[in-house]
Amino acid sequence: MLSEYVAEELPGTPTDVHLRLGMPTQLKGRPPGWELERPYYLMTLQEADLVYRVGDVVHLCEFGVWRPQTKLGQLLVYRTLLPDTPGYLDTPLEAIRPRLVVGRHEPAVTAVADATGVDVEVWRRPRLDQVIAQRTGYKPAQGIRIPRGESS
Repeated sequence: MLSEYVAEELPGTPTDVHLRLGMPTQLKGRPPGWELERPYYLMTLQEADLVYRVGDVVHLCEFGVWRPQTKLGQLLVYRTLLPDTPGYLDTPLEAIRPRLVVGRHEPAVTAVADATGVDVEVWRRPRLDQVIAQRTGYKPAQGIRIPRGESS
């Protein structure tokens, strides 16, 4: 979903995919030499699916089909970590636009996202609709239920 989204929606836009966020606890305050030490701690840092800039706005995106409420919570944390991330050290919180990209609309998640300043984008494609239908028995394109295991 992520790679298809970048190819279709952001052609030619410089992006950071699976960006490790923030500064390791051991390097808080950015002591001398932090740039050389940070790579050793990357596996301990949280990871955003996609980050890119358009003008002065930084878009911070998480992608999800299942349990989007989890991704929503991650975005709220990631937003606070991004300004401590190399390449984004100059980014004020108000310039960060968190976005949850989902394969189906979930009203409760959208309501919480709206209340917390997170954009929700429902990004549907036929292949994704088929995956959702196979797992849930619901085919969103036609709004009908289909037996699990069947596809059309």
